Amino acid sequence: MTNDQLADVLDAAPMIKDWLDTVETYAKNLVQGGHDLTSSKGRYELQDAFGNRAFTEDGAHEELMLCYGIPEHELYVTKAKTPAQVETVLRRRKIKNWQQLMKQLADKPMKGVSLVREDLRTIPESAPKVHQHFKPIEDQNG
Repeated sequence: MTNDQLADVLDAAPMIKDWLDTVETYAKNLVQGGHDLTSSKGRYELQDAFGNRAFTEDGAHEELMLCYGIPEHELYVTKAKTPAQVETVLRRRKIKNWQQLMKQLADKPMKGVSLVREDLRTIPESAPKVHQHFKPIEDQNG
């Protein structure tokens, strides 16, 4: 593929993904309504989708576990708030330097890269992370 062909496909990708989702939803609705969706490639049918396990009754597992002598601290998980939640607490309590505190407490790590067209960039280019901690060495000979 040429660069122009690649660019055309990349630019159209969000629309194509939306279209595919729409077609899948349409087909699913047809089958749910009783339509026989059979083609030369085979027959489509609905299949149950399952989520994660969940307790069937609120609190029932807690009572049962306590009856077996399992202490409460083994039933519950305490979890720290997210940076956004901590920021909300700081702002609500009107902590004056909340922005500076959050810069010290939280970082947004890079998790990979996205391919975007230069003129559609939504995140400004930033200096490499090393420059946040060290100043570049200036050429003193020049």
